[in-house]
Amino acid sequence: NVTVTDLNNCTSVLPVTITQATELSANITLHTNVSCYGGNNGSATVVATGGTLPYSYNWTGGYTTATASGLIAGTYEVTVTDANGCTANTSIPPSCFQIQSILVDACAVSTNEGYQEMVFFQIGPTAMNTSDLSVTWPNNAWDGVCTDPDFVANVNATITGGGQLLEPTGGVLPAGAQVVIITSEAYSTSFNSFADLSSTLYVIFQCDSITTGHFANYGTGIRTLTMSFGACTDVVSYDRANLITQAGTLGSQDGASVYFNDAGTASYVNNGCVVPFVQTSVTITEPPPFTATIAGTDVLCNGGATGSANLTVTGGVSPYTYTWSNTATSEDISGLIAGTYTVTVKDANNCTITANVTIAQPAVLNATIAGTNVSCAGGTTGAANLTATGGTSPYTYLWSNTAVTEDLSGLIAGTYTVTVKDINNCTVTASITITQPTALTAVIAGTNVSCNGETTGAANLTVSGGTTPYSIAWSNSSSSEDLTNIGAGSYTVTVTDLNNCTANASVTISQPAALTATIGSPVNILCNGGNNGSATVSASGGALPYSYSWTGGQTTATASNLTVGNYSVTVTDLNGCTTVVNTVITEPAVLTATISASDVLCNAALTGAANLSVTGGISPYTYSWSNTATTEDLSNIAAGTYTVTVTDFNNCTTNSSILITQPDVLAVSITPVNATCGATNASASAIVTGGVTAYSYAW
Repeated sequence: NVTVTDLNNCTSVLPVTITQATELSANITLHTNVSCYGGNNGSATVVATGGTLPYSYNWTGGYTTATASGLIAGTYEVTVTDANGCTANTSIPPSCFQIQSILVDACAVSTNEGYQEMVFFQIGPTAMNTSDLSVTWPNNAWDGVCTDPDFVANVNATITGGGQLLEPTGGVLPAGAQVVIITSEAYSTSFNSFADLSSTLYVIFQCDSITTGHFANYGTGIRTLTMSFGACTDVVSYDRANLITQAGTLGSQDGASVYFNDAGTASYVNNGCVVPFVQTSVTITEPPPFTATIAGTDVLCNGGATGSANLTVTGGVSPYTYTWSNTATSEDISGLIAGTYTVTVKDANNCTITANVTIAQPAVLNATIAGTNVSCAGGTTGAANLTATGGTSPYTYLWSNTAVTEDLSGLIAGTYTVTVKDINNCTVTASITITQPTALTAVIAGTNVSCNGETTGAANLTVSGGTTPYSIAWSNSSSSEDLTNIGAGSYTVTVTDLNNCTANASVTISQPAALTATIGSPVNILCNGGNNGSATVSASGGALPYSYSWTGGQTTATASNLTVGNYSVTVTDLNGCTTVVNTVITEPAVLTATISASDVLCNAALTGAANLSVTGGISPYTYSWSNTATTEDLSNIAAGTYTVTVTDFNNCTTNSSILITQPDVLAVSITPVNATCGATNASASAIVTGGVTAYSYAW
């Protein structure tokens, strides 16, 4: 009241009512994560209640609207200011902890409502431990802290807002932590929803307690909740008479909740069966880094189209789509020519990334030959020194004189052509004309034979001293300086210079044990025309490992699924030495069954017979007749068609059928001619049908 007094002491009293706005509160209710790594399309929305409109907003990062958009990944807080300068923000309370809200009237059947109620509070700047927690409930005793990891896992599976529930490890509640106490570990996840939780919320369970409730089920009046962590205590009170329904009218109904500001002043809300957690901050996430790498396989032969690109994509949000610069849309591409290829990868959020790969190709395969002419006319001391470049080494060689070494020696004069093949089967040809003459000499460095019995050894002769020119005489009659394509053995050379001085040198070329191969008894074909034959080769000597090449293309030691015929296998050792062995896969003769029939003699009689003859296959045979007989032949059978299945020892089968016939029914009729005038001129004629002619008669 205000009292106004004038000069004459006259007074007037006027009442005035001072009101205050409801408490200003803020809650982050919605957020959208960044869709692409490094992007800025996240958003968060705060909902303010209470205070005096209009509101202003100040987000982390300077955003000033209720919805902060264009956000990068990170954690954001907001301060809401009303028209009177009152603020609500998401800061950590300065005290040890602060009670924020109570779910007074839980959504639950009345028999277990007390299990469902909960209290939300926030830890201050110093961590707390649940071992120090005590609670004074309205009308009920505190039963201590229990855990329920199954509940936590089940609730987390229902959260779609990006948040999570955690039970405190070792009871530790970190500084600034948002915490909920649920009044019983018997809480049911099906009544009060945590689905919109967007931050981390620590959960504490009171050990199994009463079902009749701690807050809502005791008439009217003031309810007081006291919580303590050791010496730190917070006390809040609310009036049961001020609880509101889901329709916004006074009265207690499922979902009734009370929020408390920093001063502990209560405000009353009812959001239905949604727990009244306070979203104090929001974390905007983003997918992992979106990367694309390409492993390229180069073209095998210059100008070919055998390249490929193997794309590996990580991060982003699968599934991915692919667009290559050559219009392909598969993850990997093949059949490529040399060149640079670019792929654009798009993830499920339409984020894109590009990657490039350059598919190379070998240089053009070239072959040049340096010829060594024959030393003496008509001699065999010529040589061809081949140099292969480009392509991909190692190379193989096939000369027109059937040699397979890189270089040739011991040649007569003439033209020689070589086909060079690289490891990728690219080929090139070159030719050389060997003329005469040339000469060789000196100390010998030997190269041993790669394969037993072959001529891949070499002897490299170096001559020094004497007076040039030199003349050479090898023990194998060659007159060239070096020996190539030679077999194992001892080689001696005599070098004669211009003055007929001589020098002798020898070398022993060794060789590995002979590569041999044998094929054991083959597994022949069970049934004529089959393909279940097999043969196994065993190799020894040479240099391990071995490779195998069978007639028909099989490449293992055992060739299987073979048909009848002759087979050979080439065994190749590590040095490329080969040996060939042969075997024959046989098969039984064709299993055949023929039946000769003996027809029924008289209609409906059992005088028929079927004489079965079986050839081919593997005896003994078994028989299965269509009349269930299992003998080779049938006798005493009626007319009809009989089929037999013959099975030999290898379970090969053949079928044959025979028709047993019978004559028509034998019938006779008599036509009489009576006597006349007492004479003996009467007669009787028999007419016969059916049976088998000719007929005989007995009167």
